[in-house]
Amino acid sequence: RGLVKLFAVKLDPKSRSDRPKWDSAWLSAWIVKRLEQYGGSIERRAISILIQQVGQDLYALDSECAKLATYVGGSRPITERDIAALTQYVPESSIFEIVEALGKGDAKTALTLMHRSIERFGESPLGILAMINRQFRQLILVREALDDPSCEAALRQAEEFKALPEFVLNKLREQARRFPMSELERIYRHLLEVDYNIKVGKVADVLALDLLASGLASQV
Repeated sequence: RGLVKLFAVKLDPKSRSDRPKWDSAWLSAWIVKRLEQYGGSIERRAISILIQQVGQDLYALDSECAKLATYVGGSRPITERDIAALTQYVPESSIFEIVEALGKGDAKTALTLMHRSIERFGESPLGILAMINRQFRQLILVREALDDPSCEAALRQAEEFKALPEFVLNKLREQARRFPMSELERIYRHLLEVDYNIKVGKVADVLALDLLASGLASQV
């Protein structure tokens, strides 16, 4: 009198065996169905943003789906802005916080956020470093535009800025105002050195992030 039911899931064949990840198409379809159960819908781009922000935890994704559907109330599809406003697990926000902590020399906060990204969201240390690199590169370009308004048009035409929502660009402007250009350039050079040392095997990736945070803290 038992009941056997198959809960079919599909893993990404490229994911590591010790850290499996769901197949992206399967996970996207799962989110759409979950939101339908809660009376909601979601824009296509917002699906990938939600996955990027919340990670692979289906319980967390289910909770966020319920919250987002309630917030929108079925009146319209869920957008990227809704996710940014409500989701507490935002890796992009974590990168902003990590950058802020690194700039202030707050090694403890930077380390906590980086290790949380590795342990909770399954991010690789090199992936985190790449996002921090990208963030500081963007801050340098934004700082340049703030210092010289004639650069603003070129900034908006740059490939990596075209797809950025306005509220993200505003966050970059806000953060760039807190750094002098000389400080941004110094940190960026240091990041490139760390990236090189990891890739040539001079230092382990997680240790490199720890040394990055402590090294910048001692220089601020």
